Amino acid sequence: MRFFKVTVTTDARLIDNNGEVSNSSRREFARRAQLANEDQTSHRSCCQCHVSFIGIDVGQSILTVLCRDLDVSEGYVRREAEKRLHACAFNGEITLITEITTTDFCSFIEEATHCNFVNNSDRVMKQLGLEHFGNKRLFHRFDFDEYFADKAKKSSVTAPVPQTLVDETARIKLVRRKKWLPGHPVHYTISSDNLDDAKNQAEALILSLCGVKRLAHNRYCAINYVDICKEYAGERLDEIYKLQKGGTVVISVQKATDDRENYLTGNQSRAEEVCKAMMKFKNTTLTIFLFSLDSTELRQKFFQAMDGVSFVHIKDAVMFDDNARTFLCALCRESAVKATSSLMTKIKPDTGYTAGELRTIFDCWLDEHLKENIFKQYGAAAQTMSVASNGHIGNAIRELDGLVGLSETKTLVREILDFHKAIKLFADGSTQNRPAMHMVFSGNPGTAKTTVARIVARILKENGVLTNGHMVEVGRSNLVGQFVGWTAVQTKKAFSRAVGGVLFIDEAYSLVDDKSGSFGDEAINTIVQEMENQRDNVVVIFAGYPDKMEEFLKKNPGLRSRIGFHVNFPDYSPSELYDVLGVLADGTGLKLDTGVREKLLPIFETASKVPDFGNGRYVRNLLEKARMRQASRLIKAHTSGIPDKAFKTLVADDFESLRLASTTSSIRRMGFSA
Repeated sequence: MRFFKVTVTTDARLIDNNGEVSNSSRREFARRAQLANEDQTSHRSCCQCHVSFIGIDVGQSILTVLCRDLDVSEGYVRREAEKRLHACAFNGEITLITEITTTDFCSFIEEATHCNFVNNSDRVMKQLGLEHFGNKRLFHRFDFDEYFADKAKKSSVTAPVPQTLVDETARIKLVRRKKWLPGHPVHYTISSDNLDDAKNQAEALILSLCGVKRLAHNRYCAINYVDICKEYAGERLDEIYKLQKGGTVVISVQKATDDRENYLTGNQSRAEEVCKAMMKFKNTTLTIFLFSLDSTELRQKFFQAMDGVSFVHIKDAVMFDDNARTFLCALCRESAVKATSSLMTKIKPDTGYTAGELRTIFDCWLDEHLKENIFKQYGAAAQTMSVASNGHIGNAIRELDGLVGLSETKTLVREILDFHKAIKLFADGSTQNRPAMHMVFSGNPGTAKTTVARIVARILKENGVLTNGHMVEVGRSNLVGQFVGWTAVQTKKAFSRAVGGVLFIDEAYSLVDDKSGSFGDEAINTIVQEMENQRDNVVVIFAGYPDKMEEFLKKNPGLRSRIGFHVNFPDYSPSELYDVLGVLADGTGLKLDTGVREKLLPIFETASKVPDFGNGRYVRNLLEKARMRQASRLIKAHTSGIPDKAFKTLVADDFESLRLASTTSSIRRMGFSA
């Protein structure tokens, strides 16, 4: 569907001697408009267009036009509006036609009801197939944003256009359709560390596709994956995709929504629902995913759920040397400050930077520049205020406290913050002699190492240890290159992306190879070098199993000496595993019956004795199985309808122990015995 607002001059016959539209004239015209609307909606099955009067005023009057035919012209909309003017015996001249969003259209219909031009807005919205969007009482959570891609829209300082976007724009222009038809050869992913840049790139794609009729219109719906996790159900996504037929759905999937260890936060992943809706409407609605640069694993999770769908990947441009300095100069001009040598020297030779990284560098420099050179009276005061507080500030520290268990980890994080504050206080704010803040997180699977690392990054930012507080997550595949010389370059790029934040190297022991001089050794050597070079700008966290991490630390003599803190993540106790289950259940709106704890504690006790049983991941799988058993139990017990309380309560019979494969089981051998 497409929606339009039509502005017309008001019929002079409705204006009285005082130059106003009298109440009697409004009532009489409203009666005629209602009759015309009822006649129109009674023939909805054969009508491809719906036109309604919204309001009349002395200066102008407003109509709305809904078109089911996506490939419509302004002339078509004008003719349909003129038909309605004639049907209502309204003498007015059309002065402006503007395409509007669904939200605006629904608001106009609601306003028309208040003005008595429409008898019942809910009934009209249902007849138009928009009841999910017009009835806020039923869908008060059904929230989304719609925009129009606009080539005239300009951001403050635009990032360079990625070469991948230039190449795709050229491919788009090779084939031009005469009219829009269903079918999309590819969908898109955009990887950027700046959401505004990613949106600009998405709008550039939409405009290019509209220009060759691969899209029917430039309206797009923007959804945040975090909101999908919290509010949306699958059928609601279906309604949005139906509404955007011929257009685009843009889904922003940021790194903070990675629920790989969601048993600690209670978030229910909706990745499968998103992918299911995308695949269901892939021929009629284009999908563009916006990912952060360092969300490699999360992006892979989505791709695995969309097997068979083709994507073109757009990735941020990387700027080196003079190009990076030029971008910083543009940011200076925008902020009306002069670029200084202290800013330019932050660009290291032969090091690539994305626009987001350069903005972070600029913001940090500008903070110091303002205090040191422009508002000098605040330099000492601001510094005193930052170290005067004895407490640990920010929401992230409270989020860490809210996690189940991990008492040793929580204590150590506080000690790290106290240590940093003491160094800063005694050194009068200087960080020149600050010891290394790099860490090792060792623990079995499912003990929340990744989740805690992400929270720690935010804690360090909120307490002044880091300037940005983001986390770049990498593994062997992100650091080790396929050819000679690539590994050092890729490793340095990972450090560049992590400037001002945390570089999280998962399963770090996978870099250890059987023979010396391998690509893994090259990666480790480069990491050690960059840990020293970037010690004030990047905190490196190595994560992995306890025994294997010890082998990793022995690989390079300089590695252990550069690590300041070792954090152990113990397995959860049976009682803590039950608390994790409570967090998970609460996050999905479920309650645990009184008998559940008594049944599960022995199950957790047995499971925890099996090596690598999974900890929190085991609990998550247990809950998923329980929900399946609950569904079967309720269907058998309630044939006519399921009470809401029963649907939201898990009982002891819904839970059963999961079979675990022990790593100590006997190994079957092949061959001959003597």
